[in-house]
Amino acid sequence: MAALRLAKRRSTAVALTLLTLSLALLECSGPGQGSGVDLITPSRAAKVVHDYWSVNEQALMTYNTGLFGKVQASPLLDSQMADVKAARAAGDPALKSARPLTKVTTYVPHQQGYPAEFVALVETVKVDASGTPTNDAIGFYYRFGRLSEDASWKANFYVLASLDQPSRITVGRDGFATMLPAGDSSYVVDPKQMPGSLARYLNSGISSGSPEGPFAPGHLTTDAVTSLRRYRDSMAKLGYAVDVKYQPAQFFDAYKGVDGRAVVLFNLQSLNKIAVPDGVHCIVQPSDNLHRWGGLVPPGSYSQLVEGRLLQFIATDPEKKAGTAIDVPAYVETQISAATSPADPACH
Repeated sequence: MAALRLAKRRSTAVALTLLTLSLALLECSGPGQGSGVDLITPSRAAKVVHDYWSVNEQALMTYNTGLFGKVQASPLLDSQMADVKAARAAGDPALKSARPLTKVTTYVPHQQGYPAEFVALVETVKVDASGTPTNDAIGFYYRFGRLSEDASWKANFYVLASLDQPSRITVGRDGFATMLPAGDSSYVVDPKQMPGSLARYLNSGISSGSPEGPFAPGHLTTDAVTSLRRYRDSMAKLGYAVDVKYQPAQFFDAYKGVDGRAVVLFNLQSLNKIAVPDGVHCIVQPSDNLHRWGGLVPPGSYSQLVEGRLLQFIATDPEKKAGTAIDVPAYVETQISAATSPADPACH
């Protein structure tokens, strides 16, 4: 973390024909034209993703933040706008060319009313330091939502996906996913309570060194706590006081996973304070390296920096049984705000 610094199944020709006809009927039927008609189908969802990707890549190639507003909603929009602002300030190159969509997998629950939503696993390629797409694979989970019939589909969440061990969501024989109800107590943690549970875990770990909560060891749990404490202690030796606090933010959805786990999408916010209480030292943001404290911090010398960060997570929550624990395999973190206090004139 940054202070802790996203089957095919063959059937018979007859079955394929029937499936094609049924999907075509769904596409032609408008919302409300009869009970049981889905507002969004997997094939339509895939088109939504491709349309989104075209606009997203154009925005990244031009740093045109107005384009993001056409296809994104908060909190993803907030983090994207902050990210572009920081990249511009730091002089980071824009994306040189659009990244290819190598594969799109949609997870669409049955829905007959608004707001509607679905999740997509987007597989593409990484980008090097010059902004040029490489041949190395990378994946993201995106969540798309549509508030009403008059609104457009917009992405409001994304997180890295481990392509070696993705958090697979179950897809039924009809091609649809299963969204779990909020307040399901059959899992280790009620999925809706996941933001609060992880925030308490991280805060208790930073405070005591022994995090409290039903999370499995990993790079975003035990390792993250260790890294945070090491960062705080090393900064203290240099004369800085560091305080990191996590707050629960939004629970989005929980889907039924292929192994019986709940695949949970949620986010946290963190407030990180770095101060120089002795008045002798100061926080220096060099003009030629804004990455030191983040691109939202302008060049200068300061006595205190308070930054807000958005952390978007995916977790897999097993059924409640002895010895089971929650895995947190992936996240994306973005600096979304930064406030500074003037330094003592004599600081160095």
